[in-house]
Amino acid sequence: MTGIYELYLTDEEREKSGFWYDVTDTCKILLARAGGSNIRFLKAVQDKTQPHRHKLDDLDKMDPGLANKLMIEAFAESVVLDWTGVTDVKGKEIKFSKKHAINLLTELHDLFDELRDAASKQSNYRASVITGDIKN
Repeated sequence: MTGIYELYLTDEEREKSGFWYDVTDTCKILLARAGGSNIRFLKAVQDKTQPHRHKLDDLDKMDPGLANKLMIEAFAESVVLDWTGVTDVKGKEIKFSKKHAINLLTELHDLFDELRDAASKQSNYRASVITGDIKN
């Protein structure tokens, strides 16, 4: 029988330091949690949206493109911690930086969706999960 703590207790350090998510067999991205104990993410979202608070009061006024841009920036700055094996369309390695992460997630919408899902999934940060690679 599974107890409630086995289902919901997360490893706070893993939420902050991240886990290596296998995008492909050669491409891995280190993801902190988008939420939970990763206060950096919550602060990044707050900092990015603060200048636009007046638009957030009435969500109909918030441009979806702007909202997506702000989320990508917050995610790249506080959730994507590192990567290995990321290459451009010609196969040239892209060195990790926050700027490169923003560009990559902006250009590859489906990758952003996949990483956001993985970084939001509580089970990837569960205390009972053995640290290691999680495959998509």
